[in-house]
Amino acid sequence: MNYSKKIKDRAASPKFLLSKNDNLDKFKTLEIAIYGNELVKIHYQLESSDEVYISKLLYSTSVNSDLLGVLDFYIEIISGKPYEVTNRINLKEIDYYARENQEVSFEAYSPELLSLLNIGHGLYKEIENGLRDRQVKEFIKKEIPVSYSEQIEEFEEFLATHIYENYLFYSIIFDFIDYEENVLTLSCSKRLDSMREDRFIESLRKYFHLNDNVSIKIKMPH
Repeated sequence: MNYSKKIKDRAASPKFLLSKNDNLDKFKTLEIAIYGNELVKIHYQLESSDEVYISKLLYSTSVNSDLLGVLDFYIEIISGKPYEVTNRINLKEIDYYARENQEVSFEAYSPELLSLLNIGHGLYKEIENGLRDRQVKEFIKKEIPVSYSEQIEEFEEFLATHIYENYLFYSIIFDFIDYEENVLTLSCSKRLDSMREDRFIESLRKYFHLNDNVSIKIKMPH
């Protein structure tokens, strides 16, 4: 694969490659595999105003070829942009962004180049899932009040209206134990078979609008 002089120069002196002086204390990290089993670790920070955007972006990688230049320009394009952009950048945009004097950045769309787009897709998915988790936490704080007694009240309301009226759960007593760090812990008086456990959890998730990122643990008798 032939790359332009500008790409080769950037590969020799990348702007966004992690250095030993960079402090990652406030960064999140995502590891992504690209073509040839090479690894790229994306280190990012988010900020939000009217929308969520990537405020800082660095990377570390095992790539040590001219491909590094394309990768560095790719990171430059999405840095400081709304996070949705990461899922929309294509090789044509990277080519035109990195051109100088109309010299094409790379001669063809090779598998190794195409695999770089995994970074944007993976980063978008990671951020999107993280935002969904945050929305769930905010919803839980709103729907299951802070005080323990109010949490129990809310849970008992759910049991009365959605569980105890169902013949599958006759003579079974459920108790709320705790909700902390995205883990909802409950107990029940009898051991549930898989069908009843699945039915209970499905009803609970639907009632409180919980997705799969919230773990539900039911302590049962042995």
